[in-house]
Amino acid sequence: MAYDADPDATHNPATGVVVPASLLDLYNANLAEIGAAWTSYTPTWTASGTAPAIGNGVLAGAYKKLGKLLFVRVRWVAGSTTTFGTGQYFFALPAGVSSVGGVEQPLVGKGFDSSSGLNYVLAGFVIAGATKIEAISNAAGGVGQTSPVTWANGDNMHFTGVIEAA
Repeated sequence: MAYDADPDATHNPATGVVVPASLLDLYNANLAEIGAAWTSYTPTWTASGTAPAIGNGVLAGAYKKLGKLLFVRVRWVAGSTTTFGTGQYFFALPAGVSSVGGVEQPLVGKGFDSSSGLNYVLAGFVIAGATKIEAISNAAGGVGQTSPVTWANGDNMHFTGVIEAA
């Protein structure tokens, strides 16, 4: 039997591989982190023009950060007292998180118009160094109060994805 410098190392006789205990500890810690619950947060909803207000609607987010990877999801549902502002919409990332890298990082999205029953393909982008998701539509560019639909009570948007975080 070969001598192992690390007495706590795990040795697999079938392959001859010796895994140091420190690497096993890191592996087990990462598995625990992956299995942990997501952290809830309330994203700030802003627009490039007049500020919107969620009123009695729903604005919720959740995230999980694993190293430099940020898994994020945002849910927006318009209520009867929601005001829609003007301009393109943005949703904040969790507090203290900004993106890195030199390119836009995409998130997938879906919009639903309750009056027509139609779904819309949306996307979110996070620019390098940014702390917010920029909402865009396949049909109309930036998502805003009348794009891709005139948003109203019961309409909703959802964004989800993974970005590289600082």
